Amino acid sequence: MRIALIADIHANGFALNAVLNHAKEQEVNVILFSGDLVGYYYQPKEVLDLLDEWPWFGVKGNHDDLLGASDDYCNSLVPKYGSGILLAREQLSQKNKSRILSLPEKLDIQIDGLNFTICHGTTWDPNTYLYPDADKNMQQKMLMHAPSADVILFGHTHYPTNWQGLKRNPSQTVSILNPGSVGQVRDREPGACYAIFDTVTRKALFYRISYDLKPLLDMCENLDPSVPFLAEVLTRNEKS
Repeated sequence: MRIALIADIHANGFALNAVLNHAKEQEVNVILFSGDLVGYYYQPKEVLDLLDEWPWFGVKGNHDDLLGASDDYCNSLVPKYGSGILLAREQLSQKNKSRILSLPEKLDIQIDGLNFTICHGTTWDPNTYLYPDADKNMQQKMLMHAPSADVILFGHTHYPTNWQGLKRNPSQTVSILNPGSVGQVRDREPGACYAIFDTVTRKALFYRISYDLKPLLDMCENLDPSVPFLAEVLTRNEKS
């Protein structure tokens, strides 16, 4: 079975549509999602509808949790994060907001005899950032808090991380994978990041999918002109 690993969509329907079209071409069977469906950008309903065209399983992220926060708190975040979360709270039905809020912080699921643990930040805390340069002690802590996992999927950093073949013990190897962000990459390589895990080979391949940024950049300019980060992060590269 081929499994799409995706994270941090952040209401970017343009990026998610490109990723899912690619996944279909790659004959993906199911999606595992490590959180942050909403926040930052402006297509919350579209991304949920796109996901729902597939069998998918996932967890909620810290931005998803804001669907249940107070109006005052969400308004206080707009100068830093933009109006995306306000738009999500307004546009999503109460049923869909409750559905997203009811997603677990950590999920264990078995597919093709392999045990997957899905989380947002880390296996012990959804808000902790685990970057690609993390030391081996942090890797081992991830394993310790997912004792049955063959594959651990996480997100939150918006940086792809590929730790395959880690030794839990002499007879078991584990992969810890962050597929990078679909909706808002931060590693200075524009595009939408995701990965495909093959349960037969037990290997993950990482992909960077290009898509037309202009419609989203226009939205950023029209809806959040005072938060330039929302557009800049999508277009910066190694030279910028």
